[in-house]
Amino acid sequence: MRGVRTLVVILVSVMVVSGYGQDCRPQNDSAVLVDLYGASKGINWKVKWDLNQPFSKWHGITVNNSGCVTAISLPENGLQGNIPDIELPFLKKLDVSGNNILSTLPALSRVPSLEHLDLSNNRFIGSLPKLTN
Repeated sequence: MRGVRTLVVILVSVMVVSGYGQDCRPQNDSAVLVDLYGASKGINWKVKWDLNQPFSKWHGITVNNSGCVTAISLPENGLQGNIPDIELPFLKKLDVSGNNILSTLPALSRVPSLEHLDLSNNRFIGSLPKLTN
């Protein structure tokens, strides 16, 4: 019995570390992406999102099997305005390089799974926020 209990503790630990302990809420992710679209003047993007389609079909968006956003890849797509402080617990990649974003850097405090960040070739103001995991 002790071996089974140890195995359960190990499995739960692995699940929490890998993000499985967080709730996947696609509806929240959808709202965050719509906010991003508005804040970065999506109507002027080179490849626009069709907000009437599921966000998993939007250009530059990757989702996991549960439907939560794991990547936003929108390099050289004509983004302007700003990037709001996004809350996407499963986001691993954010690439908005080569756009025309002129704002302060987003806090990025609510993207705990972030592994790849490319904000290059924009006009961000300020210093990079503390990134802790």
